[in-house]
Amino acid sequence: MIESTTHKAEVVNNVLKVWGKESDILVTTTFVDGEERVEKKPSPFPKVPLFMATYEGDGYCDVDCDVGFQRWHGSKLLGEVGIALRKCGFDSNQVIILMQKMIEVEQDCPKDLVK
Repeated sequence: MIESTTHKAEVVNNVLKVWGKESDILVTTTFVDGEERVEKKPSPFPKVPLFMATYEGDGYCDVDCDVGFQRWHGSKLLGEVGIALRKCGFDSNQVIILMQKMIEVEQDCPKDLVK
């Protein structure tokens, strides 16, 4: 796990996952007798990543991103994923480490079996 001041990230099985450090807040708004009441409390739901990315090749990543009330899914340039990591407070060295782990290609068979 790599952390910035506001976010944390990890790469598992070549999937980059980034979470915010602050806990999610569930806001409930009710109207009673014409009066608005707002209640804020920690969300009981499991925390999901703000965004996930996997390297597709040719400089593109498959990205799934939390954009508020819904999620966005599609292709983004590898550089755009790096920019997103920088906006999450990760320094240049942390970005490089995360990107390298995401791009790593795992070998399917041991080298001694390849002739």
